[in-house]
Amino acid sequence: MPNPTARRSSLTLLAIVAPLTALVVVGCGGDTARTPAATVRDSAGINIVENTDPAWPPGEGWRLEAESVLAIGVAQGPEEYALYQVRGALWLATGEIVVANAGTNELRFYDSTGAFLRTVGGEGGGPGEYQRMFSLWRLGTDSLLVYELGDRATVLGADGTFARSFTLDRATLGGYPSLVGPFADGSLLARVWRMSEADAFREGWRMDQYIYARYSRTGETADSLITRPGGETVTSSTGGGISSGPPPFGRRAVTAIGGDRWYYGYPERFEIEVYAPDGRLERLIRRAVDNPPVTEEVAEYRRRQLMEGSVPEAFRQRQLERPLPRTLPAFGAECARSRIVPQVF
Repeated sequence: MPNPTARRSSLTLLAIVAPLTALVVVGCGGDTARTPAATVRDSAGINIVENTDPAWPPGEGWRLEAESVLAIGVAQGPEEYALYQVRGALWLATGEIVVANAGTNELRFYDSTGAFLRTVGGEGGGPGEYQRMFSLWRLGTDSLLVYELGDRATVLGADGTFARSFTLDRATLGGYPSLVGPFADGSLLARVWRMSEADAFREGWRMDQYIYARYSRTGETADSLITRPGGETVTSSTGGGISSGPPPFGRRAVTAIGGDRWYYGYPERFEIEVYAPDGRLERLIRRAVDNPPVTEEVAEYRRRQLMEGSVPEAFRQRQLERPLPRTLPAFGAECARSRIVPQVF
């Protein structure tokens, strides 16, 4: 467990905002003089949606309220409200709110007003304990799933009562699985990175490939679905070891899951692929825009972040000398920040 000083210096404020519900109908009624915002066509059984303009007039699109309906977290105060490295939060059917606080490897439960109720879990390797808490999911209608880096998953009741734990199978596909999330039926989607150690530590640029696989609810591999680009990685010798991380403004795939469908996007262009659980491509969602250019202002921000970051000097110099791409990724967390956080081996 981190010491209290370190924890309180990096607190995370959790804001839970009431969900928005909206029905959007394109091309039906309303202002008939308006140009349709999207065209939909079928190509070999794949539904293709090509967006050209926003579906709403200026000022009428979806938005979040300026004030959150509930905020949990304090900079100074009781320990149970000091949040650090929050990896997820769920509003449960019971009205309770559960927060995955990875800084202490705990699940913290609060009532609907944000008042603390109880803590479940903690540092350790036993049943209901965690070492590298990474994400929190709703499993079915009445269970929770906590996933740890290193392929271990724990299933809990909605109140936090331990039910079982399992690990995602590595032997079948021979790689390193990472959970994307559960489907509505309780089966799991994971991306599997399969690469030899020699390739992983070879200096230079590479494009990582991921196998997307469907696992049973107990972690056994059911189906290997598709292989898609995972992202760009640059590996450099630092004198004392090897540093590996994304190149400046590198492309990295984004994957999400919802209900019985899963979504994949590689940000070379603005396109989202929608898949059925069996890996069948059902829809392509596109937007006809160019990727933003990498301007001198953006490049300068990256240089400042590199100089401020605690990265090995040799890695920093190589990153500063590396040519920049002409454009930013079409989407992804890397678009909003350019801090380089390499892994050092």
